[in-house]
Amino acid sequence: MAKRRRKKKNEITLFTILSIPFKLLFCIIYIIVAPICTIINKLFGFIVSHMFKKDKKEKKRIRKRFKAKKYYRNGEIIDYDTLEGIEFEDFVADLLKRNGFARIKTTQASSDYGADIIAEADEIKYVFQCKNYSTPVGNSAVQEIFAAKAYYDADVAVVITNNFFTKNAVKLATKIGVELWDRDEVNYMVKVAMRNRG
Repeated sequence: MAKRRRKKKNEITLFTILSIPFKLLFCIIYIIVAPICTIINKLFGFIVSHMFKKDKKEKKRIRKRFKAKKYYRNGEIIDYDTLEGIEFEDFVADLLKRNGFARIKTTQASSDYGADIIAEADEIKYVFQCKNYSTPVGNSAVQEIFAAKAYYDADVAVVITNNFFTKNAVKLATKIGVELWDRDEVNYMVKVAMRNRG
Protein backbone atom coordinates (compact mmCIF):
# COMPACT_ATOMS: atom_id res chain seq x y z
CA MET A 1 0.00 0.00 0.00
CA ALA A 2 2.85 2.39 0.89
CA LYS A 3 4.52 1.88 -2.49
CA ARG A 4 1.33 2.67 -4.40
CA ARG A 5 0.82 5.93 -2.50
CA ARG A 6 4.43 6.98 -3.14
CA LYS A 7 4.01 6.29 -6.84
CA LYS A 8 0.88 8.43 -7.01
CA LYS A 9 2.65 11.24 -5.20
CA ASN A 10 5.55 11.04 -7.65
CA GLU A 11 3.12 11.21 -10.58
CA ILE A 12 1.52 14.37 -9.18
CA THR A 13 4.91 16.00 -8.70
CA LEU A 14 5.96 15.09 -12.26
CA PHE A 15 2.73 16.57 -13.64
CA THR A 16 3.31 19.77 -11.68
CA ILE A 17 6.86 20.08 -12.96
CA LEU A 18 5.81 19.48 -16.57
CA SER A 19 3.02 22.08 -16.33
CA ILE A 20 5.38 24.86 -15.18
CA PRO A 21 6.63 25.77 -18.70
CA PHE A 22 3.06 26.03 -19.96
CA LYS A 23 2.09 28.25 -17.05
CA LEU A 24 5.11 30.46 -17.67
CA LEU A 25 4.30 30.65 -21.38
CA PHE A 26 0.70 31.65 -20.59
CA CYS A 27 1.89 34.35 -18.16
CA ILE A 28 4.36 35.73 -20.71
CA ILE A 29 1.70 35.84 -23.44
CA TYR A 30 -0.76 37.54 -21.07
CA ILE A 31 1.84 40.11 -19.99
CA ILE A 32 2.67 40.94 -23.62
CA VAL A 33 -0.79 40.74 -25.20
CA ALA A 34 -2.89 42.45 -22.49
CA PRO A 35 -1.16 45.88 -22.75
CA ILE A 36 -1.23 45.67 -26.55
CA CYS A 37 -5.01 45.00 -26.50
CA THR A 38 -5.51 47.90 -24.09
CA ILE A 39 -3.51 50.25 -26.33
CA ILE A 40 -5.40 49.13 -29.44
CA ASN A 41 -8.74 49.57 -27.67
CA LYS A 42 -7.85 53.10 -26.50
CA LEU A 43 -6.50 54.00 -29.93
CA PHE A 44 -9.65 52.76 -31.64
CA GLY A 45 -11.82 54.68 -29.17
CA PHE A 46 -9.80 57.85 -29.77
CA ILE A 47 -10.07 57.52 -33.56
CA VAL A 48 -13.85 56.92 -33.44
CA SER A 49 -14.51 59.80 -31.03
CA HIS A 50 -12.28 62.10 -33.12
CA MET A 51 -14.19 61.16 -36.28
CA PHE A 52 -17.54 61.97 -34.65
CA LYS A 53 -16.22 65.26 -33.26
CA LYS A 54 -14.85 66.19 -36.65
CA ASP A 55 -18.14 65.26 -38.32
CA LYS A 56 -20.09 67.33 -35.78
CA LYS A 57 -17.78 70.31 -36.24
CA GLU A 58 -18.09 70.01 -40.02
CA LYS A 59 -21.90 70.00 -39.79
CA LYS A 60 -21.84 73.07 -37.57
CA ARG A 61 -19.43 74.78 -39.97
CA ILE A 62 -21.66 74.02 -42.97
CA ARG A 63 -24.76 75.19 -41.12
CA LYS A 64 -23.08 78.43 -40.01
CA ARG A 65 -21.68 79.08 -43.49
CA PHE A 66 -25.00 78.47 -45.20
CA LYS A 67 -26.95 80.63 -42.76
CA ALA A 68 -24.68 83.48 -43.77
CA LYS A 69 -25.76 83.08 -47.40
CA LYS A 70 -28.78 84.82 -48.85
CA TYR A 71 -31.50 82.65 -50.28
CA TYR A 72 -32.43 85.31 -52.80
CA ARG A 73 -30.12 86.59 -55.49
CA ASN A 74 -31.15 89.36 -57.87
CA GLY A 75 -34.78 88.90 -56.86
CA GLU A 76 -34.72 85.14 -57.54
CA ILE A 77 -34.66 82.18 -55.17
CA ILE A 78 -31.57 80.00 -55.20
CA ASP A 79 -31.72 76.57 -56.87
CA TYR A 80 -32.68 74.43 -53.87
CA ASP A 81 -32.10 71.17 -55.78
CA THR A 82 -28.35 71.73 -55.44
CA LEU A 83 -28.41 71.99 -51.65
CA GLU A 84 -26.92 69.33 -49.38
CA GLY A 85 -28.97 67.73 -46.57
CA ILE A 86 -28.23 70.22 -43.80
CA GLU A 87 -28.37 73.14 -46.21
CA PHE A 88 -31.80 72.03 -47.40
CA GLU A 89 -33.01 71.85 -43.79
CA ASP A 90 -31.91 75.45 -43.21
CA PHE A 91 -33.55 76.47 -46.47
CA VAL A 92 -36.84 74.88 -45.41
CA ALA A 93 -36.57 76.52 -41.98
CA ASP A 94 -36.24 79.89 -43.69
CA LEU A 95 -39.23 79.13 -45.93
CA LEU A 96 -41.31 78.24 -42.88
CA LYS A 97 -40.33 81.51 -41.21
CA ARG A 98 -41.35 83.51 -44.29
CA ASN A 99 -44.61 81.55 -44.49
CA GLY A 100 -45.79 82.51 -41.02
CA PHE A 101 -44.30 79.77 -38.83
CA ALA A 102 -42.74 80.63 -35.48
CA ARG A 103 -40.53 79.01 -32.82
CA ILE A 104 -38.63 77.25 -35.57
CA LYS A 105 -35.91 74.91 -34.35
CA THR A 106 -33.61 72.62 -36.30
CA THR A 107 -32.76 69.43 -34.43
CA GLN A 108 -29.32 67.91 -33.94
CA ALA A 109 -28.47 65.63 -36.84
CA SER A 110 -27.12 62.86 -34.61
CA SER A 111 -30.25 62.54 -32.43
CA ASP A 112 -33.25 64.02 -34.21
CA TYR A 113 -35.59 61.03 -33.60
CA GLY A 114 -36.93 61.38 -37.14
CA ALA A 115 -37.58 65.14 -37.18
CA ASP A 116 -35.30 67.74 -38.78
CA ILE A 117 -37.35 70.82 -37.89
CA ILE A 118 -39.86 71.65 -35.16
CA ALA A 119 -42.10 74.70 -35.67
CA GLU A 120 -45.42 76.22 -34.68
CA ALA A 121 -48.20 78.02 -36.54
CA ASP A 122 -51.47 79.21 -35.02
CA GLU A 123 -50.55 77.39 -31.78
CA ILE A 124 -50.25 74.12 -33.68
CA LYS A 125 -46.98 72.20 -33.26
CA TYR A 126 -45.43 70.72 -36.42
CA VAL A 127 -42.54 68.30 -36.94
CA PHE A 128 -40.86 68.20 -40.34
CA GLN A 129 -38.58 65.73 -42.03
CA CYS A 130 -36.72 67.27 -44.98
CA LYS A 131 -35.77 65.16 -47.99
CA ASN A 132 -33.76 66.67 -50.82
CA TYR A 133 -33.82 63.70 -53.20
CA SER A 134 -33.29 63.13 -56.89
CA THR A 135 -35.93 60.36 -56.78
CA PRO A 136 -39.42 60.14 -55.21
CA VAL A 137 -39.53 59.76 -51.42
CA GLY A 138 -40.64 56.36 -50.08
CA ASN A 139 -42.27 54.85 -47.00
CA SER A 140 -39.37 55.13 -44.56
CA ALA A 141 -39.59 58.92 -44.31
CA VAL A 142 -43.32 58.67 -43.55
CA GLN A 143 -42.71 56.09 -40.82
CA GLU A 144 -39.90 58.12 -39.25
CA ILE A 145 -41.83 61.39 -39.05
CA PHE A 146 -44.86 59.54 -37.67
CA ALA A 147 -42.65 58.28 -34.83
CA ALA A 148 -41.20 61.77 -34.37
CA LYS A 149 -44.70 63.20 -33.98
CA ALA A 150 -45.24 61.01 -30.92
CA TYR A 151 -41.77 61.65 -29.52
CA TYR A 152 -42.02 65.46 -29.74
CA ASP A 153 -45.71 65.45 -28.77
CA ALA A 154 -46.56 67.33 -31.97
CA ASP A 155 -49.95 67.94 -33.56
CA VAL A 156 -48.93 67.58 -37.21
CA ALA A 157 -46.25 65.49 -38.93
CA VAL A 158 -44.93 66.59 -42.34
CA VAL A 159 -42.45 65.19 -44.85
CA ILE A 160 -41.27 67.96 -47.16
CA THR A 161 -39.23 67.32 -50.30
CA ASN A 162 -37.91 68.95 -53.44
CA ASN A 163 -39.23 65.90 -55.30
CA PHE A 164 -42.48 63.91 -55.11
CA PHE A 165 -43.66 60.78 -53.26
CA THR A 166 -44.13 57.15 -54.25
CA LYS A 167 -47.66 55.73 -54.41
CA ASN A 168 -46.96 53.56 -51.37
CA ALA A 169 -45.74 56.57 -49.39
CA VAL A 170 -48.92 58.50 -50.27
CA LYS A 171 -51.07 55.52 -49.31
CA LEU A 172 -49.31 55.06 -45.96
CA ALA A 173 -49.34 58.79 -45.17
CA THR A 174 -53.08 58.99 -45.84
CA LYS A 175 -53.67 56.00 -43.58
CA ILE A 176 -51.67 57.26 -40.57
CA GLY A 177 -52.32 60.99 -40.96
CA VAL A 178 -48.94 62.30 -42.15
CA GLU A 179 -48.90 65.35 -44.45
CA LEU A 180 -46.79 65.20 -47.59
CA TRP A 181 -45.47 68.48 -48.99
CA ASP A 182 -43.97 67.86 -52.41
CA ARG A 183 -42.21 70.09 -54.94
CA ASP A 184 -45.41 71.92 -55.86
CA GLU A 185 -45.96 72.88 -52.22
CA VAL A 186 -42.32 74.00 -51.86
CA ASN A 187 -42.63 76.16 -54.98
CA TYR A 188 -45.79 77.75 -53.57
CA MET A 189 -43.94 78.47 -50.32
CA VAL A 190 -41.10 79.98 -52.35
CA LYS A 191 -43.55 82.40 -54.00
CA VAL A 192 -44.85 83.46 -50.58
CA ALA A 193 -41.26 83.81 -49.31
CA MET A 194 -40.39 85.99 -52.29
CA ARG A 195 -43.20 88.37 -51.35
CA ASN A 196 -42.11 88.38 -47.71
CA ARG A 197 -38.34 88.49 -48.16
CA GLY A 198 -36.45 91.11 -46.30
